[in-house]
Amino acid sequence: MTYYFSDLDKRALIGYLLLELFHADKKTEIKRGEGFPIETLVVKEKGEERVLSGFYTILNYLVNKKLQADDVNLLWKVSYQLTFMEVIQSGKKKTTKVKVRNEFLGEIEQILTKTAFLTGKAMSHIDIVAYVNTYEIVEKALEEYTKSYPKFVKYIKTIGEQVGKHIQKANELYPKVKKEEVKEENKKEEEKKADGGAKKKGGKDSKVPDAKHVIPGAGEYVPPERPKGGDKVVIEAKYQELLNAQKIKRLSTGTLLPVDNKKNVLITSALPYVNNVPHLGNIIGCVLSADVFARFSRLRGNNTIYICGTDEYGTATENKALQEGVTPKELCDKYFVVHKEVYEWFDCDFDYFGRTTTEQQKVIAQDIFLSLHRNGLLVPDVLEQPFCATCNRFLSDRFIQGKCPHCGYEDARGDQCEGTTCGKLLDAADLINPKCEICRNPPEIRKTKHLFLDLPTLTERLDKWVKKSSDEGMWTSNSKQVTHGWIKQGLKNRCVTRDLKWGVPVPLEEYKDKVFYVWFDAPIGYISITANYTPDWSKWWKNPDNVSLYQFMGKDNIPFHTVIFPSTLIGTSEPWTLLNNISTTEYLNYEAGLKFSKSKGTGVFGDGAKSSGVPSEVWRYYLLANRPESSDSEFSWNDFAAKVNNELLSNPGNLANRALKFAYDRFGKKIPTPDDSLIQPRDLEFLENFLKHFKEFVAIMDKVEIKNGLKHAMEISTMANKYMQDEKPWDEANKENKRSDITIFILANIIRIVSAIFEPFMPSFSAKVNYFLNLSERTERDDKIFEYLLNVTNVKDLLTFVPKGHSLNAPVPLFKKVYLEDINEFRAKFGGKKE
Repeated sequence: MTYYFSDLDKRALIGYLLLELFHADKKTEIKRGEGFPIETLVVKEKGEERVLSGFYTILNYLVNKKLQADDVNLLWKVSYQLTFMEVIQSGKKKTTKVKVRNEFLGEIEQILTKTAFLTGKAMSHIDIVAYVNTYEIVEKALEEYTKSYPKFVKYIKTIGEQVGKHIQKANELYPKVKKEEVKEENKKEEEKKADGGAKKKGGKDSKVPDAKHVIPGAGEYVPPERPKGGDKVVIEAKYQELLNAQKIKRLSTGTLLPVDNKKNVLITSALPYVNNVPHLGNIIGCVLSADVFARFSRLRGNNTIYICGTDEYGTATENKALQEGVTPKELCDKYFVVHKEVYEWFDCDFDYFGRTTTEQQKVIAQDIFLSLHRNGLLVPDVLEQPFCATCNRFLSDRFIQGKCPHCGYEDARGDQCEGTTCGKLLDAADLINPKCEICRNPPEIRKTKHLFLDLPTLTERLDKWVKKSSDEGMWTSNSKQVTHGWIKQGLKNRCVTRDLKWGVPVPLEEYKDKVFYVWFDAPIGYISITANYTPDWSKWWKNPDNVSLYQFMGKDNIPFHTVIFPSTLIGTSEPWTLLNNISTTEYLNYEAGLKFSKSKGTGVFGDGAKSSGVPSEVWRYYLLANRPESSDSEFSWNDFAAKVNNELLSNPGNLANRALKFAYDRFGKKIPTPDDSLIQPRDLEFLENFLKHFKEFVAIMDKVEIKNGLKHAMEISTMANKYMQDEKPWDEANKENKRSDITIFILANIIRIVSAIFEPFMPSFSAKVNYFLNLSERTERDDKIFEYLLNVTNVKDLLTFVPKGHSLNAPVPLFKKVYLEDINEFRAKFGGKKE
């Protein structure tokens, strides 16, 4: 193995120590620099070189098969959460850092009461990650940490005794690089790219081995400063406006119904709650991920509809409306438009985007409820709940405030303290001096009768369905674990009614003053929104043998979609279309561990993204490249700049602009007209390899591996860039012997296919590339291009998308470089309001 890094920061040091301590048998060669901007590990497996780029990718490789599943989960928490301790020192405390320290270090302290190290008696990979992330901070605030976390401090000292000499050796061999040197190195790299990349990393003349494109984790990338004269390429404003207007317009926009002898795919995204503007974490968590798969599925030739809408009933809506001085309906009307506009700007292509406050929702939800009632699956019980006599309403825990019994925070909520040094989960009864959030008067406890779904009676039927669906539908591991955990613990009756005014009325005389609880009501929204799309909605929702249901959501929604909603439908004894495949995400946090907060101005929300001047395709790429699939991820402005400058600009952006600009300038704004006899065996070999990788991409996306699919799309683009670089159509010799003609003809067709491959991820990027190719008019083959390509048997058929002599539109750079000044401005704008 060979380990490359640019500077010995914490992440590079962790990699160094893991290789020294646990992988010495691999005979790793360690090198600094060599052209890699972030940590990179090159390994040989079965005679082939594999390049692992980025801290988390390397860490995942090194711990593979060496840690148990529970230990792997702990590793990701340690590697992520302990990085947020870095500013706790000298008595100055920043809010989120202290919260992480109190919550997570308390968890570690508990583990260390039972074992010497985090996974047992012997030091492991996890301990090294914990040590490197914390030892300097612990030393700076030793007294404070010793007082609060004595076992943790002892643990850090123990590890230090074992690894101190290795760290000293690393510091001696690889002293810190000065920032000026880093800037100079970045400058040299920029000059190399400006020269055409004749000796790029991975090229024939480079010492660094060829690398597949791997989406890196957030490294220590620092973007360049803006040149004094500004950007060299200036695009005319009217032409840029024309480009920005380019959108993918599919032909199949009419109402679709399931078709016999065809794969019918019904896609839903968790319905976003309507009482605020969605932030980046909300967007990647469900709506954007579902859109990617919907676009892929349509291009795959599947008969596909994508249904989504706003979740509008419930306590949160009532309270938000009271705060804003409007009715719940007025509030929902306002935010429905906000959500719809944000998703449209993000290029989300729904077949129907609706809402839950409709007559169809009332009819279908009440019908399902009455079916459960007739089947004896709704049982009454009495609850004791807080009641505000002033507001004349029952209060949910979330809307009771008081003093936290643990930290003394005055405005703790009844479900959780949000004090900066606490964060503990609470019951409303725990609060000191509880008050109604609206009128600030203390609530009283009253008894109220409700109806509950009899989940224990439904458990056997649910468990049978779960076992079948989770295996056939390839559910994610966390979805299986959460679902089986709920069933194993024993399901309990679940309340389905609520003492509210804003909701679907319960259709029983005894409960006529109550409405459905939002957890019961909201998932039925998928069905009612489809009913607004087509009166034949049952052909989608009561057709389990002919429809595959794919659902996208954040991890906190798993049990509602794998336990409660399926139990509700199973309990009606009707032939509902139940979940086949579930795709879930962890959380995306804002940088430095901050939570997205509209009121505090922290983080990027949908309206902020729209006004940022950054195109939607760039936001989509960044979010999808960092999609938190197996662990929480963090938004970082430095990483954002790295994704744009080192990935989008240099890979698909370079491919489209460089090849088509050469054709536009060299061949009179047209594709050349070479004779087919100029096609060489190496061209056919490239096309064969390209088609092979395309089929691998489709297989990955069929399994709903979205992040991996994007990575593979980038690898395919890298292949095309390498073909262009190897063939050098700009060389005089190739111009003279017509080699340039056939190369550009092949590249133009490949670029059209690459555009299609990126269409699920960055549709506006694809639309702009298609405009350069003068192929904006959509054809039936374009709508199902993946289906066509999967049936190609002669690779020359890949050259039928852009005809010889075809006219081009003027190509221009598709992505703008992000400079240091840009991210500093963004960081200030979205970093929260100053106290």
